[in-house]
Amino acid sequence: MRKPLLILLTFSLALNVGFGAATLFRWLGWRSVGRPLWTEGMRRPSGMRPPFTHGNGHRPGHPGGPELGPHWVDRHLEHLDAWVTLTPEQKALLHEALSQSRDEAGRLVQKLRERREELRELLSSVEVDSISIRSTVADISQLQSELDSLLMETLLREQLILRPEQRGAFGRWLARSRAERHMRMHKGDQSPGGDDPSSTKIDPPPGR
Repeated sequence: MRKPLLILLTFSLALNVGFGAATLFRWLGWRSVGRPLWTEGMRRPSGMRPPFTHGNGHRPGHPGGPELGPHWVDRHLEHLDAWVTLTPEQKALLHEALSQSRDEAGRLVQKLRERREELRELLSSVEVDSISIRSTVADISQLQSELDSLLMETLLREQLILRPEQRGAFGRWLARSRAERHMRMHKGDQSPGGDDPSSTKIDPPPGR
């Protein structure tokens, strides 16, 4: 396989992973689409902090870690409650479901990072190992598929916990959340934490 074709393949794969996972990352509290996931040792633009960092730039733990999930989940439920008025039982069920999804997302994203790093190393090698490259690409595609499935399962679990009359408001909340994120992205919001859904206040519907 020629090197230029491999580079094109990597670029195409990165776009597929990026677009497909972006929705999940935003939903589960990761960085916004178009901004790279930060890991230790990577340089990042001035003024952009790693995800889930304190003011000093140090992470309290890895993405999806147990000490990170409760903060995001509580904020997510606070915003959702403003739209659908959750019962205590619903809050407990949603908290459990969302915490599990966040932990699983952290595991999958870590594997994706590892496989993408392996692919970069393979492509930078003098010798072109097409078998290993194809195998790594297959792994990345499988992980992407698992992330997509996790997103759908998370949304489905939320829908099943809500009452029928709450689901319409839930859909409107999702639509408004996506619209507001889209507007911030096009405005070039670079404020620290500005792309973290848990730090973004979504106004409740009229009359609430």
